[in-house]
Amino acid sequence: MTLKNINQTWWHIQIELDIAVLQQKEQILNSNFYIIDPVGLYTLKLKTRDIDVRLVSIYITTPYTTAEERAKKRGDYDSWKQNYAAENDSFSNFEKSNLIDYRILNDRSLEASVEKNDKHYSKGLE
Repeated sequence: MTLKNINQTWWHIQIELDIAVLQQKEQILNSNFYIIDPVGLYTLKLKTRDIDVRLVSIYITTPYTTAEERAKKRGDYDSWKQNYAAENDSFSNFEKSNLIDYRILNDRSLEASVEKNDKHYSKGLE
C-alpha cells in the first residue's frame, strides 16, 4: 500500500464517520423519544454535549410483583426473569444516579399510569 492509498483510505473513513455523526445528529433532532438503557443514555448525553438539544430522561419503573404478574400473563416468564436478572445491577445503579429527570411509576394499566403521571409532570416538560 502506498502513502497515496493510505491517505485516500483515511479520507474515505473520515467521510463515513462525518456522515454517521451527521445522521445521528439529524436522527436526534428529528425524534421526540428514544428508548434506551442506562448505558445508552449516558452515551447519548456524551455524544450530544456539543449539540443544542435538550435531553430529558423519563425513567419508567414497575414494581417487581407487578412486572412478574404481567410476564406470567404474557407467557414469557422465563425470558423475563432472565432479562430482569441480567439488567438488575445496571438499573439499580441508574436509580441512584442523577441522570433521571422524571420517574413514572407503572403500577397499573399503562393508560392509567400515563394519565396519573402526565398531570404531575406535564408542566415541567414544557
